Amino acid sequence: MSKCVALLALLAGLGSLPAAAEPPPLRDADRALTGVPGQPNAPAAVLFNNAEFWMRDFSRQEASSRLRVQVRVKILTDAGISRGEIQIPHSRWVRLQNFSGRTTLPDGRVVPVSPDAKFIRKTSQRQKRFVTSVAFPAVAVGAILDYEYELRFDSFYFLEPWLLSDVIPVRLAEIVYHVPKEIGVQTWSRDPFQVGVKTEKTTEVRSNL
Repeated sequence: MSKCVALLALLAGLGSLPAAAEPPPLRDADRALTGVPGQPNAPAAVLFNNAEFWMRDFSRQEASSRLRVQVRVKILTDAGISRGEIQIPHSRWVRLQNFSGRTTLPDGRVVPVSPDAKFIRKTSQRQKRFVTSVAFPAVAVGAILDYEYELRFDSFYFLEPWLLSDVIPVRLAEIVYHVPKEIGVQTWSRDPFQVGVKTEKTTEVRSNL
């Protein structure tokens, strides 16, 4: 089992949400990665799966809660090329926004995901649930896939679990929660495989942590 690290930080709600961040620069170690220690047959590896969640702050007249996700995946073998198509579930109450993605090839070329590469499939007519599928361009062994998106929640809470593992190795998984000062919270996590889940809490001037 590859090492998964979770960082849960409860920070004060912000007056305005920051603009979408650029993905971290590619490291030499990411470009050179050809396998995962302990899992020599892994077809691909999630280099990081990071998220930030802003709980809706009524005192600031925010319209919804918001989850921003950034993911980076390295294709290691021919069998991993199927990871070049991803699926993102959402619904009328959990709205998908601001998706962008790109493929970085071993020679350094960057191929962005075009709007035509996305399609939406309805999975429940009654509950109005959807899945958006995205096919990345030019996926090949050694390619690195980056994508980011946002989910907007009508619900005040984000009650879905944040999963640190996948069917392929995950090198780093992290989520940060921004919670309004007026809200009391507790965190709960499980580490059944003893891979090193970590929780960090910080206190700021406008925080209840």
